[in-house]
Amino acid sequence: MGSGTHARYPLGMASGGIDREAWAKIVKSLRLAETKGKTAPFARKIGVDSRTVDRWVRCEVDVKEENVRAVARALNRSPVELLVQVGLYRVDELAPPALPNPYEDPIIREIMADPRWTEEQRADLVRAQLERIEADFIRRRAEYEQLLRLRPGREAS
Repeated sequence: MGSGTHARYPLGMASGGIDREAWAKIVKSLRLAETKGKTAPFARKIGVDSRTVDRWVRCEVDVKEENVRAVARALNRSPVELLVQVGLYRVDELAPPALPNPYEDPIIREIMADPRWTEEQRADLVRAQLERIEADFIRRRAEYEQLLRLRPGREAS
């Protein structure tokens, strides 16, 4: 395929499993929220050509998982949430986040094994790492709860 050429597919699911109609809806919503509906600034913000955004909105091209992930990253959104919304993953395929065993954490293991720390320093460093692990767990759990609210057959909250 030459430059500027793009493949058109029938509406609905793309060959990669991404529902182009759902993606078009998401792109329209994000474009409205991020740039008041303006395509060119939105395209610059997410790092694609404005013609690509137009093709996504018209459901004319296949959408890759990496496109969805890149848009999510550019807009500080959850890639997993968007991937569920476009039908690539189902919520029931995603395991809820579980609090890991802190002593299996590589950073904590390194702190515990490093002879340069005093016992007091070691305790402070481990405590700080445990706080980070717990904060990450809480964030991930909240994201999972949000995904549960988005599962098929339920309206988004």
